[in-house]
Amino acid sequence: MFDALVVRSEIIVGGITFSNGLLSNEWTAIDFDALGQCEAEFIRPAEAQSSFCHILDVYDGDEFLGRYMR
Repeated sequence: MFDALVVRSEIIVGGITFSNGLLSNEWTAIDFDALGQCEAEFIRPAEAQSSFCHILDVYDGDEFLGRYMR
C-alpha cells in the first residue's frame, strides 16, 4: 500500500540526538515491521533541561501526507 513510504524526523531541541549521533533521520517502508512499527532511539544527557522534541514528516513518494510534532 505504501511501498514508497518515507518518514523523516528532525530533532528540534538542543542537546538531544538520535542514537546514531545525528539530528535528523529517515526511514522507509522496509524499516517498519508487520505491525507498522519502527524503533527510534534518542540520546538525552542527564543534565538536559528539555525533552526530546522532534518533528515527523510522512511522505508517500513525493506526496506529503502529514506532520507530527512532539
